[in-house]
Amino acid sequence: MLKVTSKKVMSIITVSSMLLAVGAVAYADTTLKKISAYQNAAISIEVDNQKVNLSSSEGTMYPIIYEGHSYVSAKAVSEALGATVKWDNSRQAVVITSANGGTSTSVVPDKDNTVAQATAKPVTVSTPPATESTPQATPKPAASSSATASNNSGASFADAVKLGTSFTYTDLDNNYSPKGDSTSAQYTFTINEVTSTTLGQLHALGFEEHVTDPDVAVDYVLLDVTLKVKNATLVKGSQDQGRKFLSSFTPTIWGVETSSGQYYIGGSSDYFEGSLGENIEKLLADFPEVTPSKPGSFEASGKVILPIIKGKENNLVLHRKDSKLESDKTSIYFKLK
Repeated sequence: MLKVTSKKVMSIITVSSMLLAVGAVAYADTTLKKISAYQNAAISIEVDNQKVNLSSSEGTMYPIIYEGHSYVSAKAVSEALGATVKWDNSRQAVVITSANGGTSTSVVPDKDNTVAQATAKPVTVSTPPATESTPQATPKPAASSSATASNNSGASFADAVKLGTSFTYTDLDNNYSPKGDSTSAQYTFTINEVTSTTLGQLHALGFEEHVTDPDVAVDYVLLDVTLKVKNATLVKGSQDQGRKFLSSFTPTIWGVETSSGQYYIGGSSDYFEGSLGENIEKLLADFPEVTPSKPGSFEASGKVILPIIKGKENNLVLHRKDSKLESDKTSIYFKLK
């Protein structure tokens, strides 16, 4: 694979060999390493101002993102440069022959710090159609920078955090193996405003509807939220990277729950105009990392798309990642009215 630079990610995949797109390759167990990587359909590759065709008889080989690097098909790029590519099974080597007949060896450049986030599919942003009415918002509370700290525990539906107030908690991410990295951060989350919206308006932003239970009638709202992340830290495991992008330190938006215990899992904070995730990416455009010797902090505001159950009083539910907590202690409830 050859490497390029990119910023956005479409979907996570599992890679079990070098994705060279030059034919089937067999490896001994001692050389085969299974990794998790990301495939980004938003990246285009150009050679001499001409877009490279990444498609083949087996489909399109979109660029792959792994550990901050972006990789593209050696075959597609080499052929666009006038070279030929073949697989030498006897040497277990990809051989690239340049147009002048010389054999080329590709040198892998330094890390390009590509951001890897797989919470949602990148979407095309456009203006909502004129036929849609303007979303109606609940009265906007005080600005998030001066939001009052909540007096509620957020531990139950009845004691949910009130709209317009901030809730601060510290969360651990320790679900990985004992030999993996573990992280911690203090999150302060505020819902500033809740706006009614329509599917037509959301589709215009590129949002794709995913109804997992056809028996549940769902509406949608847009949340204006502020997130403050303080003292994001990392403890290195013996078999992990020892670093993590600061932009990945965000709360988990689990979904909504009603007073009767009915719930709907879903919500999107990425890849639409004005989204919280997009604004965090812009704020942290230099891709800062958190390491054992380098903690991090940031503050950002943006939108979250949230499905709600029709005809019910819904609360937003954030999910704590700490695997040591009992299941009934992992939810934090926020009022939407």
